[in-house]
Amino acid sequence: MKKLLLFFLALNYFTVQAQTLKNYTQTADSCLSYLDKSGITTGILYDRVYPFAALAIFNENYADTSSYSHFIQGYNELYNAAYSNSGMLATESFDQQISGKLKAGIYPVSILNYKFNYLDTMSVEDNLITTSGLLMFDVANRPRSPYIERLLTLAAVLTDTITASAAYFELPSSFYLNNTGNVISTVDIDFGDGSGFHQLTIGQGISINYSSAGLKTLHYYINYASGPQVETYSTVYVNPSASYLMRSSGVTVNGASCNGIEHPVQMPVEADIDYQGYEESFPIKGEGLATIYYHNTDCDQIIKKPIIIIDGFDPGSKREAGKLVDENLIYKDAANNNKNFAVDMLDKGYDVIILDFKQYEKNGKSIDGGSDYIQRNAFTLVKLIQWVNQQKENNGEQLVVVGPSMGGLISRYALAYMEQNSMPHNTRLWVSFDSPHLGANIPIGDQWMLDYFGNILGVKSAKSSLDGTLNSPAAKEMLLHHYLANTEAPSPHWTRTSFMQELNSLGFPTQLRKVALINGSGNGTLQGSFGDLALHIAARPTNLTRVIVGVGVLLIPFRTLFMKVVKVVAQGAGVTIDVSKTINTHSWFTPGYNGRNQVFSGELFGFILKRKHYASTFSNSIGLDNSMGGYYDTQKIIAKKFEEGFAGTLSWFMKPKIYTIIPHILLYRPKVRSQ
Repeated sequence: MKKLLLFFLALNYFTVQAQTLKNYTQTADSCLSYLDKSGITTGILYDRVYPFAALAIFNENYADTSSYSHFIQGYNELYNAAYSNSGMLATESFDQQISGKLKAGIYPVSILNYKFNYLDTMSVEDNLITTSGLLMFDVANRPRSPYIERLLTLAAVLTDTITASAAYFELPSSFYLNNTGNVISTVDIDFGDGSGFHQLTIGQGISINYSSAGLKTLHYYINYASGPQVETYSTVYVNPSASYLMRSSGVTVNGASCNGIEHPVQMPVEADIDYQGYEESFPIKGEGLATIYYHNTDCDQIIKKPIIIIDGFDPGSKREAGKLVDENLIYKDAANNNKNFAVDMLDKGYDVIILDFKQYEKNGKSIDGGSDYIQRNAFTLVKLIQWVNQQKENNGEQLVVVGPSMGGLISRYALAYMEQNSMPHNTRLWVSFDSPHLGANIPIGDQWMLDYFGNILGVKSAKSSLDGTLNSPAAKEMLLHHYLANTEAPSPHWTRTSFMQELNSLGFPTQLRKVALINGSGNGTLQGSFGDLALHIAARPTNLTRVIVGVGVLLIPFRTLFMKVVKVVAQGAGVTIDVSKTINTHSWFTPGYNGRNQVFSGELFGFILKRKHYASTFSNSIGLDNSMGGYYDTQKIIAKKFEEGFAGTLSWFMKPKIYTIIPHILLYRPKVRSQ
């Protein structure tokens, strides 16, 4: 009875604290608040974070394998576990530096050498710490400190995928993250290309040629100037960009081969009109990159029959024009053969111009063009349209403007703005392809799941997706139901309301022919069923997957003292908690007509950091997730990302379902008058 009372006192404590204990670190700090912290020699206590990366046992007795996701998560855990991280590289700055290297065509290799502390998980048994419920207290005159100091080394290539068969790797000095002062003399790396080890020094680079695609394991020997050699591994996918399998040979004029698809010309575009976003303090002129594929009928490189294609929603601005041409402009002909729209148009004498929106710096502010304000990108398109009209051959044809997805909103805004402001766009045809003119959808349950893993549990990839995707200006302007609105019924972020007022005041362009295409079954088929379980992701106590030659694959379990105490308290009180799922989360699709159901649940150990969210619908509409329209598979992306980044820690327990991303107007049920 006493143990049961103790458990419910602990449960009541965390229930009362629920309003102030917003995340895992605050919860752990509350449990550890009475402990003497003087024994934390490094200023970093690993117990303050959920150990997704298993740093306390990584490379402990055997060489373990990291990856880009694992490395970033590991550093993020150390950063958040530090009581003061003023001397550490901020995670946002680290992300920007990584992005800069990758954009420069460099694959950076980062090495981490950190000391940190964690509580001995045998502290209670060894009479170093005593507990009262979930609170921990020091034992007087204990024989030793409960804090263990650990020295960790990690190494990884900081990208998920290498897209070049000839890849240039570099060991930048700023990417050697350490709090030890240890100096690296050399690093021996086998890049998994079959050529063996290569010795590098900090700041040095090397080109590696991969003859095959697939998962590659990199093998490291890190040699410190005043310490032992450290062995470790990491993995990376090699997937060179698809070769131009569907290229035409072009024509030959005066001995010169004319093949516009193989020899594009790139041109930076800066808007003349600046734009101040709803959540910005000053106006900024947008920027873009135009990639021009000249026609194949001659070699004069003069624009004659221009087709402008505007890229869509692209957080992180990762989609290059070449990738868009190779992957997104493929279609099947009548004989079911793969064809390339861009190549076909070039062969017919058209000039294909891709407008892509990149990341850039303006007035000290970082802009992610691929998910920036639709209005600012529209003004960049205005500038490109004006430039094309100036460069076009005198008797050249009028423009064709194609806007897939968000590109349809950008082009609609640009063309309508030009008409309202007496700016001739000289466009004969505008094609809007599956564009969210009435709004877009990401399941609200998925949004809350990302919030739970990113903001509450500290998963770096989830936090990045939340900030870079859901919280981006473009997503806030497009989503019909945004988690920051914190409502059950579909409600957008307030910036969407302002955007739609602005867009509706412009209307649609009228001085051209308009064609709209949408995705969908064509017969009213829904995507799945209302209220379906969409995704179930759970975390078991961290298992480090370790491969040992001659032994096989071992799963090495690790639990922090805090996790262990929770288990002991629950079991001692006779309360059943599924300790195989220390974190348990579910997301469900939205309900049908005039319905209400739970769309997210998350909990830690069954009773800590519990979160529940619901969604409701109106009497004349169904849930957005299952309505007719173009679909997407965010659930699969979330599950795959977690599976790749935290193998052995996170598991998803069902086949992820697809959902509707661009709902059609058919989601509204017409009212039938009685006769």
